[in-house]
Amino acid sequence: MRILFVSANPDWTPRLDLGDEMRTLMKSLSGHDVRLMLLPAAQLEDLKVAIEGNDIDIVHFSGHATKEEGLLFRNKNGMKEAIAPAKLRELLDGKGVKLAILNACETLATAEGIQDTVGAIVATTQELDDRAAQVLTKVFYTELGDGASVEAAFDSALESIKTAELQNVYAKTGDSFDQSLFPASVDFEGELTVEGQGDWDKYFYVSYLDEQIESLHKDLDTNRIMFSVLLGLGLLFGVWMWLALDIEFKSLLPLLKEEWSFLVNEPLLDWLVAVGAGIPAFIALLQRRLTVQGNEHLNSLKQLKRMVREADDMSPELRTRLHKILEMSLRGADTNAG
Repeated sequence: MRILFVSANPDWTPRLDLGDEMRTLMKSLSGHDVRLMLLPAAQLEDLKVAIEGNDIDIVHFSGHATKEEGLLFRNKNGMKEAIAPAKLRELLDGKGVKLAILNACETLATAEGIQDTVGAIVATTQELDDRAAQVLTKVFYTELGDGASVEAAFDSALESIKTAELQNVYAKTGDSFDQSLFPASVDFEGELTVEGQGDWDKYFYVSYLDEQIESLHKDLDTNRIMFSVLLGLGLLFGVWMWLALDIEFKSLLPLLKEEWSFLVNEPLLDWLVAVGAGIPAFIALLQRRLTVQGNEHLNSLKQLKRMVREADDMSPELRTRLHKILEMSLRGADTNAG
């Protein structure tokens, strides 16, 4: 069984967790003799070479798509390049592909355009939640690996999406949904082998790090403004306190309490004094973050970006370590965002 995993996350498109989807697929097919061909940061020419030079049983696309344009690949500059259904149909015609999974938004029009060249196709009718895509990949391939028919595996995946209380936007087309692609018994001595251009998208991580660097620059600029404002407020507060004491402000308190008791009273003055005492500490905290933590984080991101650009010249072991660091960075960003 040979599966072509095609993924693309062009620049200036929302970030997708393509790595997790790929790993989910691999885990779901453990115990089977499967050759998984990886096509990350896919360009049209890459797809042509992969389809023409290999006997592909399953094509799995993970990325972005639109109803009007079709699947979105990358061009040579990293920007999006739309592959219309007619073009995709031309590439797949006569290649004997048994199943296509178009795991992106609004791919039903593309599926209908290639349905006479592929046995069965799983597509989407509208915008796809990334979590639903993960559930479908996990359950669908697990069921296929256990010997279920494509239709039975599809139905199980939809039930799992419903159980997870996620919106189901999946649809199917084609005339071979009753086929079973894997034997019913699992050979635990089977081995899933990986082929292709590597297990991660260098261009995607460069784009992601650029976004993080730009965001951090904005945060540092905001910190500078806040630091300046608070420093000014602190100076003004100090001048006010000095003037208040100099004119024996306390002697005016009874009059102020009588006329402006709702604004000026002893608890309010106590609160102002407390705030004034806390301002220097807050300024020191911002300054430390501004001059030390923020700049250290910025330098780390820039160094990571340089390493990613030079990843092709690294040993496989170093590339694996770099990939793990980048994954941790992504997961940390996702956690903080949530």
